[in-house]
Amino acid sequence: MFVSGRDALSSIEDGISTVRSNETQVASVLRSAMDEAERQRQTLAQTYRALALVRLDAVMRGDIVGELDAAERRAVDLMRAQKAKLDQLLIRHAGATQKVRDAETAHRAATEAVEKAGAPIATLTAEVGKKLEDDTTWQAQHVRVETMTQVAQGADDKAKQAEADRDTKRKPYEADPLFMYLWKRGFGTASYSAGNFVRMMDRWVARLVGYDTARPNYVMLNEIPVRLRENAAAREKDLEHEHEALAAIERKALEDAGVKPLEQELAKARTALDGASKTLNDAQTALAALDKERAQLIEQGDRQAHEEAISVLSQALERDDIQTLYKDALATKTGDDDKLVQKIDETQRAIAKADAEVSRIRDEAREIARRRGELEGVRDNFRRRQYDQPWGGFELDRGNVMGDMIGGIVRGAIRGAVLWSILEGGYRRRDYGGRGWPGSSVPPLRLPSSSIPRMGGFGTRGGFGGGGFRTRGRF
Repeated sequence: MFVSGRDALSSIEDGISTVRSNETQVASVLRSAMDEAERQRQTLAQTYRALALVRLDAVMRGDIVGELDAAERRAVDLMRAQKAKLDQLLIRHAGATQKVRDAETAHRAATEAVEKAGAPIATLTAEVGKKLEDDTTWQAQHVRVETMTQVAQGADDKAKQAEADRDTKRKPYEADPLFMYLWKRGFGTASYSAGNFVRMMDRWVARLVGYDTARPNYVMLNEIPVRLRENAAAREKDLEHEHEALAAIERKALEDAGVKPLEQELAKARTALDGASKTLNDAQTALAALDKERAQLIEQGDRQAHEEAISVLSQALERDDIQTLYKDALATKTGDDDKLVQKIDETQRAIAKADAEVSRIRDEAREIARRRGELEGVRDNFRRRQYDQPWGGFELDRGNVMGDMIGGIVRGAIRGAVLWSILEGGYRRRDYGGRGWPGSSVPPLRLPSSSIPRMGGFGTRGGFGGGGFRTRGRF
């Protein structure tokens, strides 16, 4: 099954949008759980205050009640301030999320526009290529390219053979230390310089090893491959000129057929796509910053405010007179304080349950954020590799593998690395065939000249045989 890059990216972005919706829902549930925990703590403080009012006389009751009221107000203020921060952040986050969605929609449309703008160019190129097969000018240049290809290949073969012979035949010369001694000193050349005694000894060594006969042979052995390689490089250049002439004929035929306006439309579409990509990247960057701020507020700010509120109430409730009242109430048979003690016990269990629920939801929020991060990592790698360009796609070995994998990441059943591995292994470029036109932004398309064997090293001319030419005389 073939999935285009645009459709694959759309599936990934839809998956990210789904996870973000889940995050928003979890954040709303977290706020409700926090409200419930706050309410239970207020109830606990009110119950302790009611118990103190029952047990203490008017003077003592006024002192304790005043202090508890202050602690309660402090705890409520802390939790309300934290909740207000989270509410404001969620409003900003919702706006940033909408911007990302709008930018994703615009980016998909721009990508589709590039694809549509390239389609008529591909059709026109195919038509021109078919007509050129019957054009005498093109045919003549085609023959020149084929002929020069053979000439260049022959020159390259000769140079290779000479280089192989040089590497083999020069070994006996270089294995003779006396010969190489004279060679390195430049004996027998204008560069040779030595005193009378050394010159006499060098002549004797030269006669001993037959240097006068060996030296010209060694010179030719090294010189011939150099000359042949220069000739091969010249033929390579000639062939390149012939290819350029053929490409010029083909380009003129395209321009005569009206390709330039189509290319201008494609260029405009690509410019619009670049702008849409920048807008999308900016929107995603802003949203990522808010994601980080929200995570910090939930993880650190909420915890800090929550723990500070607990500390304020705990310090007030741990006063000796309050603890004494609590113990006295347990020991009496009075109906009012018994009910209040029972309510304290029930409220403490409700607080523990609410705290556990807040902790569970916070863990769930972190897990959902991790899943979103994995999908965003796949999306970012997708764009970095330019898999979203209109001339690429994916060969997948079964039906809805994209939906299954993305759904698995959203549910937390699989990791994003698994989806990326499948995408990376299944990516295929669409085959437009042949070579691109010089100066054109059109993807590579096939013309009759693409059937000519190309020789490695001739610019972008492809491979020839088992290795072909190197660039400019290097093998």
